[in-house]
Amino acid sequence: MRDEDDTPPNMNKWKGLMRGSILSTTTQKIYSYINLADQKAMGLIVLNSIIIPVAMNAHEDPQFTLPSTIAIITSVASILMAIACIFPKRRSGTKPGGELNYLHFSDIGSLSEKQYLEQFLPIYNDTSALSECVIKDIHDVSRRVLVPKFKQLKLSYKIFFIGNLAAVITFFIQSWS
Repeated sequence: MRDEDDTPPNMNKWKGLMRGSILSTTTQKIYSYINLADQKAMGLIVLNSIIIPVAMNAHEDPQFTLPSTIAIITSVASILMAIACIFPKRRSGTKPGGELNYLHFSDIGSLSEKQYLEQFLPIYNDTSALSECVIKDIHDVSRRVLVPKFKQLKLSYKIFFIGNLAAVITFFIQSWS
C-alpha cells in the first residue's frame, strides 16, 4: 500500500479531477432535483387552475354543490402549497454557529466585495478547504432548500389527491341517494 507522499504527481492530479468531478456532479444533481420539484409544483398549479373554473360552473347545480365546493377548496389549498414549494428559499444571516457559507448568495451578499475576497480567497486557494466548502454548500442547499421543497410538494400532492377523492366520493354518494 502506498502513502500519499509516494503517489506520483500525475496521480494526485487525477484524484483532484475525480474529486472535483464528483462534487460537480452532486451539485448538478441537487439543482436538478430543485428544478424537478419546481416543475412538478407548476404542473399542480396549472392542473388546479383548470379544476377551479370547472368546479365553479358545476357549483350552481344542486347535485354538484358539495362536491364542487370540496374540489374548489382542495384546489386552492393545493395551489397555495405548490406556490410555497416554488417560492425561493432563503435564510437570513449565518448558520447557527455563525459560520458563513461562501458559496451561498445570502452569505455572499451580506459581505462587501473586499470582505468576501479576504475571507474566501484563502479557501479558494486551498484545494482541501475548497472541497470542504463545496461539501458544506451541498449539505446546506439540501437541508435548507431541497428537503423543504419536497415536503411542501408532497403535502400539495396529498391535498390534491385526498380532496379530489373526497369530492368524487361525495358526488357518487349524492348521485346514488
